[in-house]
Formats: sequence, structure tokens, C-alpha cells
Amino acid sequence: MEPTRNQIMEALLKLAASIAWTGVSGPGQFRETTRKWRDFSQFSQAETPALIQMEPSEAVVSKLGLPNRRTFEVRWLVFFQTDPADPSDVGAVLMSDIIDAVERALYSNEPDMRQTLGGLVAGVHLGPEILKAAGDDTGEGIIAMSLSVVVP
Repeated sequence: MEPTRNQIMEALLKLAASIAWTGVSGPGQFRETTRKWRDFSQFSQAETPALIQMEPSEAVVSKLGLPNRRTFEVRWLVFFQTDPADPSDVGAVLMSDIIDAVERALYSNEPDMRQTLGGLVAGVHLGPEILKAAGDDTGEGIIAMSLSVVVP
């Protein structure tokens, strides 16, 4: 039986909540992960970096005699804060650490380097686009990552 959309999206959000990094910016993890939209201005500094999972579209391919192949397009929006007055607090450094950690979570499963969310899906793939705004001047940065979730 195929997993439901909610089972898949909750497993993906659980994966996001488990992502941690230790890099140039120091150790960190998402302090908030949610499927519910919140404007960046609604996050306190204690709640960032925060990840919102958006689920804007999906595609279904049907072929006679074969099960439907579904692809869900997901966006992970990461909001974070920097201190514009601190020259050592560089948004690009934190962005790189976060993106590296996301890549490790999606591609570190041996032996085939696919994230299957515990067998629920055929694969979760990052890209093709990652948009970044460091927020060094405003103190509010964002990363927008595109994900494709393929269900056989």
C-alpha cells in the first residue's frame, strides 16, 4: 500500500528536525521545524534558525498497467538571524554549514546514497535550485531549498 501524503511529509519534516551541523559557524540545529507558514518577522531569535516546509505542487504520471508515479515538490525555507554590528557574524558562513548538513542528511545513506525516508519513497533529491540571502545588512537571512520527493 502506498504511503499517504501526510506520512511522507511528516517523515520529511522529522528528517529536517534531526539535521545538525558543526562547521565554521559552530554547532547548531533547527530550533523550530513546521509545516505551518509563519512570516519571518514572527520568529524570535531564540526560535532561529527555523525551517518551514512548504508543499506547493505535485505531479502524477500514469501509464496503463503501471502504478502511478508521484513526485512532490517541497520547499524548505530556512530563516536565521545575524548580528549586523558583528563583523565576524557572516550569514554566508551559516548558510554554507546548513546546506552542507542538509546534503549529508539526503545523500549519506549507504550503499546507494539515497534518502528514502525509511522506505516510504524512492528518493528525496535536493535542487535544482537553492536561493540564498545572507541578511548581513538587515540581520535576517533566508535559504530556500527545492526538494523533489519521488514515490514509486
